[in-house]
Amino acid sequence: MSIRNLGPAVLIEGEQALKLLKFVARAGVHRLSYNGMNTRAAEALYTTAANALTAAASDPGPADQPHTPDTPESEPTDLIDAASAAQILRCSTRHVRRLARDLDGTQLPHGAWTFRRGTVEEYAAAKHDPHIERTT
Repeated sequence: MSIRNLGPAVLIEGEQALKLLKFVARAGVHRLSYNGMNTRAAEALYTTAANALTAAASDPGPADQPHTPDTPESEPTDLIDAASAAQILRCSTRHVRRLARDLDGTQLPHGAWTFRRGTVEEYAAAKHDPHIERTT
């Protein structure tokens, strides 16, 4: 099973992931039934999704070869966490969280922050460039 971060989405690949996803969906339908709720719509959605996932997984396609990105290892659009941003900015993660709005950060539901690498690098370059006038 492999997991890749694709910006606002996460891609989980592999047969184990497909089995796990089917199990979780089926468990959700079972929980609805256990709680006495109508499960017809959920079962129809589960069946449609399971069939689509199975068809997609069995499609021979070009996925037989390992994924090789066409872009360099770190793109300016890559998402990074507060710790990586702190390394780039040479400051603490706490200070990065204070700068989150200036860095166009996005706070995830569990509280962690993500930033675009390019934005953080631009901010770092502006912060350390003596020729740029500061208004603060």
